[in-house]
Amino acid sequence: MQIRKSMSKDPAVLLYTSDFLSGCQDLTMMERGQYITLLCLQHQKGVLSPKIIKLTCGNEISQDVLDKFKIDKDGNYYNERMDFERNKRKAHSELQRQKAQQRWDKVKKEKNNSNKQLKGDALASTAASALAVPLENENENENENRNKKENTIIVYPFSDESFVKAWDLWKQYKKDIKKSYKSKLSEQAALKSIGKMADDSSDAIEIIEHTISRGWVGLRKEDKTNNYGRKNNTNKTSYTTDFKEDLIKSLQS
Repeated sequence: MQIRKSMSKDPAVLLYTSDFLSGCQDLTMMERGQYITLLCLQHQKGVLSPKIIKLTCGNEISQDVLDKFKIDKDGNYYNERMDFERNKRKAHSELQRQKAQQRWDKVKKEKNNSNKQLKGDALASTAASALAVPLENENENENENRNKKENTIIVYPFSDESFVKAWDLWKQYKKDIKKSYKSKLSEQAALKSIGKMADDSSDAIEIIEHTISRGWVGLRKEDKTNNYGRKNNTNKTSYTTDFKEDLIKSLQS
């Protein structure tokens, strides 16, 4: 905010009543009227031209009244005491304006510094929060990714390539009959189950082939014993030529 200088004239001036009365005690009441009127005009205009005096007082202006005014180089009239009081008041007003401006500038500066401090604190707080959030998110994402990674890793009971291909064939079979594993967890449980059923990789592959040939939904190991508890070598499961060829191609691909 800028304290502006008033463009209007000063509406007042100090009138020392005792000085005024003592200064015009030898004037008549009409002359005192002329005197106080001319003083007021000087306060408003700065100086009095002969024309203004004549228009104000007419031809009846008293010489005693005119004697209380000085004449400048331009022929204008002015009262020394009024000029002094007028300039003194003007200087006082200017001084007060400057002091008001200084106070305002100080308040504005303190306010700006305060706002900068608050803004700086807010930025620092925001920056700290911004740094903290990604760190938390990074940890969460890392844990989440780790969990996803752990969940997607399938542990095979037999690591040879033949079993892995046979297992892929088994999953394709499950998909064809619309009985796919619902999750990695359920698939892992099935792998654990076949690992317990089979003695080795070849045995596991045989279980997969047998289950597919029977059209079963779940893995089952072929029962190779007869009703007397002996191994039944004569009742081996037979496969069509087409199925065998498809199975061989799948295992070799």
